[in-house]
Amino acid sequence: MNTLPETYKSLAPYLKIAEDMSERDVSVEYWSLYYFSQSALHIDKTSPECVSFVNLKLNYLEKLKAANKRNECICNDAAAKAHIERVALTMFEYADRCDRSGIYSKNVIKSFYTSANLIDVLSLFGEQDEKLLEVRKYGRWKAAYLFSCLKSGEKPIPGPVEEKELLDEDRDQGETEVSDVCTKISKPIEPPLPISEFPEDDGCADLGIEESVLRFEEFAKAQKFCKYAMNALEYEDAQTAVKNLKQALELLQKYTKD
Repeated sequence: MNTLPETYKSLAPYLKIAEDMSERDVSVEYWSLYYFSQSALHIDKTSPECVSFVNLKLNYLEKLKAANKRNECICNDAAAKAHIERVALTMFEYADRCDRSGIYSKNVIKSFYTSANLIDVLSLFGEQDEKLLEVRKYGRWKAAYLFSCLKSGEKPIPGPVEEKELLDEDRDQGETEVSDVCTKISKPIEPPLPISEFPEDDGCADLGIEESVLRFEEFAKAQKFCKYAMNALEYEDAQTAVKNLKQALELLQKYTKD
């Protein structure tokens, strides 16, 4: 079975990271999937559906490790930790620079929360540095704020929040708020400090960000597959048309109501 069990829904972002990195960074793919598997076993390791799904991922992890025996970032924990931290901070830096420059897109939002989720993955290697936890906390808050602006059509204010009124709308909707001025800093890779008044770091899944952006991405992919199918039909290429339509249906099936 390849369908994510409902019990593991909160862990979907880590599967998405592994999927996105499968052709770009095999070590990040490996450790994101490893984090998912370990977390999943803590949630449910008895129900047949969950056991079957996790076993598929564990078997894949074994094959991935066997195929990358010389990759230090897979076989050496210290190297893996340093690499994943570098990737997480690079993503955060990119998103932070875009944000401060007034550049907003779903990619910026995704980079903020992906960097935060990669810092979660770093917990596999022991206690985390306090600054990393601050980066995670700010990244998740910023992703939530930008996503809220995206939904409402409001133009986001670049950089760290300066007044609590920025999130009054979120507060009125029962979401988290920022209550005080946040100090700006010069180094883009660091979070605006101090951040003690920022919302608690509850994880992006609670904010619905990953799910909404993932939905957007999958609908966009489905549209592309349908476009490819239409192009194939113009040339009476039934095989290619059917192949692309099946891929579109596979992506959209989870959004249909029984």
